[in-house]
Amino acid sequence: MKLIYKESISSDVWNWQETLNNTGSYGQDWLKNWPKDLTKKDAHDKKKMRAYLNNKYYKSGAVKKYIEWMQVAINPKNIEEPLIKITGKKVPFKEVYVIFTTNMRCPYDSDDGGFYAHYGASPDWFYKTAMHECMHLIVHKYYWKMMLDAGLSNQQAHDIKEALTVLLNPEFEKWSIPSKGYPNHQNLRKDIEKIAKSEKDFGKILSKTIKVFLKKYRKKVS
Repeated sequence: MKLIYKESISSDVWNWQETLNNTGSYGQDWLKNWPKDLTKKDAHDKKKMRAYLNNKYYKSGAVKKYIEWMQVAINPKNIEEPLIKITGKKVPFKEVYVIFTTNMRCPYDSDDGGFYAHYGASPDWFYKTAMHECMHLIVHKYYWKMMLDAGLSNQQAHDIKEALTVLLNPEFEKWSIPSKGYPNHQNLRKDIEKIAKSEKDFGKILSKTIKVFLKKYRKKVS
């Protein structure tokens, strides 16, 4: 797997504006730490949002310099090898694009193979984000149909996809940055941890998780 790093202020603007429309996803309040020098009214205006980001981050070349540093600091093997160990699958893209965002929200693209990562994050924190998002790419490619065929709605499949990242915590503990997950998924994550104590095959963990979900959480999460 090769990482293709991108500097895109247009994509960053999009992410900030999408954050305004996803304030309560999975129980996460993305506006909790909204910058005091940016009004939500201005953030809705694409030109003003772009000017704000350009003046604060891009015009100085800070984002470009950060990307150049990350190109040297990051080894993609440290992302893909643990994922292969956990899921038994390779990331389903030979090249995965990475867009650095100045927002805390980091979406992913399962169609073209990419994800957003935090501008300014340490390499360890980047590895955490990358493994989290690349696990999503694996689940979409190899296991999404399995979840829908089992009777889950698309949104319920997303809930399980997010909760499955609890399986990455043994890797994250190396950097002392375990993934807490979203508020709405805490009980489901605990159930997945229990399943994983006796079952190591990712597909079987997912199969058992689906059964637990349909029994306990069908109407409770999201």
